[in-house]
Amino acid sequence: MAEDRDIISKEDHELNYLLKKWGKKTNSANRKILSDALDRFNDDNSFKVHNRENFYKFVEQNKIIDSMESGAKKDPYTLTEVTGDFKTKAKDKKSILWLILLIIMVIIIIFFIIFGLKYCGSIKSEKSTEIEKTTDQNEEINKRLSDEAAKKAELEKISKISEIIKQNTPIYFVKDRSLLIDGEENKVNNLIVLLKEFNNVNFIIEGHTANIGLPENEMKLSMERADKIKQMLENGLKGNFYNFTVKGYGAQVEAVPNSDKTNWHLNRRVEIKTVL
Repeated sequence: MAEDRDIISKEDHELNYLLKKWGKKTNSANRKILSDALDRFNDDNSFKVHNRENFYKFVEQNKIIDSMESGAKKDPYTLTEVTGDFKTKAKDKKSILWLILLIIMVIIIIFFIIFGLKYCGSIKSEKSTEIEKTTDQNEEINKRLSDEAAKKAELEKISKISEIIKQNTPIYFVKDRSLLIDGEENKVNNLIVLLKEFNNVNFIIEGHTANIGLPENEMKLSMERADKIKQMLENGLKGNFYNFTVKGYGAQVEAVPNSDKTNWHLNRRVEIKTVL
């Protein structure tokens, strides 16, 4: 006697299951055809066991499937054998095909890798001599261009700094003192603001006096005035890399003739220069 799980019922879900397996529409017409087939199968005494497997054979023998409306693509392995043997074989075949395709792809990839390496090696061998010849030339050209670019940049920087200094010097002082005349401190502040964008600059700060006293006193005063400006610049430009050199010339270097008393205040000054 067939077990319950081997017997096909006439319930809709069972009939729909079979219709889907055979690629037929799960509609009432197809279910009616399948239900009638079940009745005829159960009345057919040529089958000793009325189970699922024999019903499939009955359906095939009587070409019942051909009379149904088609739906989804049918599974070619379902009609022949439902025990799973043919499905397993189909899966095995697919697995073997995939394995063969994978092996072919690996072989192709390896071929292209070997060919690519060989081709690149050939090109490299052909051009190696030429590259070796041009490498030294390129290095020499690059070094020369780099040196020229650096020198040009340095000269441009000095030019800009010189223009800034020109616009904010000389810096004038009170008679016989290292004290700035009112308003001259603004020049120093301008220098601090404008010079902050530069680094690694060498400055010479030169102090001067009017020629109205003893030379030794004038020399000392000119140094004090140069030191005064140096101190103000260093305090304002902290964190930047500058080198300040101070020099005192006393009354030796006149800005204007010292013979006229009205010119004396123009010689009480500090001038700043920048050097490479």
